[in-house]
Amino acid sequence: MNDHIDDMMLGAYVDGELHPALIGKIEAFLAGNEEARRKVGAFREINAFLRACGSDLRDAA
Repeated sequence: MNDHIDDMMLGAYVDGELHPALIGKIEAFLAGNEEARRKVGAFREINAFLRACGSDLRDAA
């Protein structure tokens, strides 16, 4: 099942940009792949950090 799931697809999943038909495939992949779950967690942390940075920049302007 993971033959086409790469970091780009995981990033699209985290960003909510993945085609709805692929969400179930990604979630099934994540259920059986600890490394991919860690990557998704890291991507979410990066997104949160970037949102916070953008928020700080808007407040400083």
